[in-house]
Amino acid sequence: MSLLCTVRRENTTRQAKRLRRLLLASVCLFAFPLAELAQAQTIADKVSSIDVKQDAPLLVEADELTYDFDKGEVIAEGNVQVYYEDNSLRSQKLVYNQKTGRLIASGDVTLIQPDGNIIRASQIDVTQDFSEGFVAALQLETPDRIHFASERAERQPDGSVVFHNGVYDACASCVKDSNKRSVWQIKARKIIYNQESQLIEYDDAKFEFLGVPVAYLPYFAHPDPSSERRSGFLTPTLRQRDNLGFGISVPYYFALAPDYDLTVTPTYYSDQGLLAQAEWRHKILDGAYSIRASGIFQRDPEAFLGQSGDRDFRGSIETDGRFNINDNWVWGWQGYVDTDRDFGEDYGLVPSLSQDIASELYLSGLGERNFFDLRAYHFRTFNSTDNQDTLPVVHPVLDYNVIFDQPVFGGELSYDVNFTSLTRQDPETFVAGGTTFSPGIEGTTSRGTVQGNWQKQLIAPGGLLIKPFVNARGDLAYVNSETSAPALIEDDQAVTRGMIAGGFEASWPILVASQSVTQVFEPVAQIIVRPDSNNFSSIPNEDAQSLVFDDTNLFSLNKFSGYDRIEGGTRANVGLKYTAQFQSGYALRAVIGQSYHLAGDNPFDNQDIVQNTIGSGLEDDVSDIVAGASITSKHGIGAAAHIRYDQDAREVRRGEVNINGAYGPIAAAVGYTYFDERNSVNVTGVRSEISGSLAVQMTDYWRAFGGIRFDADLGEVVSGNVGLAYDDESFSMSVTYGENRQLFTDQNVEQTILLRMQFRTLGELSTNQSLDN
Repeated sequence: MSLLCTVRRENTTRQAKRLRRLLLASVCLFAFPLAELAQAQTIADKVSSIDVKQDAPLLVEADELTYDFDKGEVIAEGNVQVYYEDNSLRSQKLVYNQKTGRLIASGDVTLIQPDGNIIRASQIDVTQDFSEGFVAALQLETPDRIHFASERAERQPDGSVVFHNGVYDACASCVKDSNKRSVWQIKARKIIYNQESQLIEYDDAKFEFLGVPVAYLPYFAHPDPSSERRSGFLTPTLRQRDNLGFGISVPYYFALAPDYDLTVTPTYYSDQGLLAQAEWRHKILDGAYSIRASGIFQRDPEAFLGQSGDRDFRGSIETDGRFNINDNWVWGWQGYVDTDRDFGEDYGLVPSLSQDIASELYLSGLGERNFFDLRAYHFRTFNSTDNQDTLPVVHPVLDYNVIFDQPVFGGELSYDVNFTSLTRQDPETFVAGGTTFSPGIEGTTSRGTVQGNWQKQLIAPGGLLIKPFVNARGDLAYVNSETSAPALIEDDQAVTRGMIAGGFEASWPILVASQSVTQVFEPVAQIIVRPDSNNFSSIPNEDAQSLVFDDTNLFSLNKFSGYDRIEGGTRANVGLKYTAQFQSGYALRAVIGQSYHLAGDNPFDNQDIVQNTIGSGLEDDVSDIVAGASITSKHGIGAAAHIRYDQDAREVRRGEVNINGAYGPIAAAVGYTYFDERNSVNVTGVRSEISGSLAVQMTDYWRAFGGIRFDADLGEVVSGNVGLAYDDESFSMSVTYGENRQLFTDQNVEQTILLRMQFRTLGELSTNQSLDN
């Protein structure tokens, strides 16, 4: 007859405290013999004399504890909780055998392991240290939200878990919600989950999608989602294009070392053969670099007859790198070369309809009050209407900016340095509106600029803000022109240019406050006095070809976008700024103003070979009116508008309106852009474009989306897409139909259907189907 000692939990406070001490002491029953305990004594009577160790290896709590002296078993029943190191086990019943060192837990068993894994089972049979064991009716959830289930499982001494007749999916919430089912799952005769090697292996695996088996593999393996780097195959990609045929890419990743790796991607096209791709990545102590190479010997080059791709071999090399010299300095590069301009787009290696890509080498430094940047550029055009020789090679461009940390005459002093040198082989002029335009000159142009700036803010009586400023600059340029262009200096000669400007800006903020809104009205007036700009056309215009006059640069000292052009003469800029902050959460900002040329030559009425000032809105002594406004809110609604209005012709020359917002399941954006004819930038007619996007969350998982760009003047769709998407925690899918046009080139309409399926923890499948017109 076995001798049993039983202790039951009592509800009184005194008994609860005594029971907790008893349960701590019961841990010692697992570790040393109780032969010295008299059989007539109960455990409760003896516990007060036991010295409980604070580092006891095992703690058990339960409603009832029973010790069988003959069998050497401790039986815990009712709300059982076991703690061992960082392991936590809960069940309805626990039997611990002191002789075999095994724990058998049953009844709604939950085991939380130190790594965050949660095991749920009907029964668990494990060793005392939880290193190995057997589990029946197992469900395992990991911190990465993946889920295993099986009829039975075994924990091996190496820490791996073997699931027999197991199921794997990435829908951990499906365990808690019995009405929810995972979109996909993998069933296998045996699943081996090894956290140390971070690998999940399957024997006799069957992949099911929506409950239907779609693939069978005798062996299959993939990395544990917690694995950062591991050699193996990546997700294949399906492709199809008219000139290429059907293609499939099967990437393989080589995790060669912790600091470098290699990805090899062979893609076989049914019409053109094998496209080989490789990417090498290397991380060193102070930075990282990568090299990507692609190449193919085309089986049918005539499929690209009349295009740049009509050749046997096509390929490209792309590289980038970035390295930290110290906390303030960094250097790096980006590079791209190819055999022909269409290779990247034909084989899907660059974004569709990309215009160009820049290769650059740079050195950059950033301090608390200074900035240094040195770069060299080469541009590769992908546009069939562009001439590669028209694009310049920049060698180099230097910017250096310094702001003094100590006041000078009570104000802030700063200076800027810029040096630009470039070469262009063919300027390729064009004619628009009866006028000849050119992006530059043939040959080499070098220019250096140094300018200093001083400004100060004064507050006059009544709250009037006065900001006096002084600016002085000098330029030295050298032009080695291959052709004689009008209004340019003679070949192989240097030219100098200087400018000094002074003035002030005055503004008077007027605050108007109420319970519902706080408003600020701020009239602003700016006067800039300077001589005429000498040698206006003697320096080729390379970095100031973009000239957009709007409310953002109304009060700029120099409205030209770069250093090659500089304003001269006396000019006044006036305007009104307005801000309002509403209690409801809305904020409104607006500005309206105009610029006046008061004396001297108007630089915007002078022309050079680029002639970018034509139609700028500044060529008259009284400029066009510019205005802008924006509204924001905490409710997810926003809008912005900009306009340039010609008061003489009473016409809008440029306008832009954008509105976006979200309400409930709907998110939308709409925009309208208007450009008047401006031949200097090759806009030979009115352009009026409407754009919009819409996304609707129809259910918790399904959403519809679409977007469009429409040329209202020509009545043509520039681009558009519409699609349907599904997203849950384990699976994402989208189907998108898209159209792209280039209205002002001879390229055809591109129509595509993109299907993307992403299986969380496994990878992504996508295919981009090109359609005939």
